[in-house]
Amino acid sequence: MVKYTIDELTSISDLNKNSSKIIMNLKNKVIDKIGIVSNDTIETVLISVEEYERLKGVDEFLNSNVVTGSWNTLIEVLNTFL
Repeated sequence: MVKYTIDELTSISDLNKNSSKIIMNLKNKVIDKIGIVSNDTIETVLISVEEYERLKGVDEFLNSNVVTGSWNTLIEVLNTFL
């Protein structure tokens, strides 16, 4: 389970009020992620475009046909953490 600091959690209403600040903090890597909380549950996570593209690249690599043979075992293990 991913851990969040208090600075990495916000309500939907606070997100609406502070969206510019939150986006700048993500963009400038002040924070890695923002968990959006509704009814005491994290419903969505915001990440920077840079982080999204990095994660998407990892996902595409792991799901590509380039990875074969013994790499398949590694992929299965890695997929449990993604």
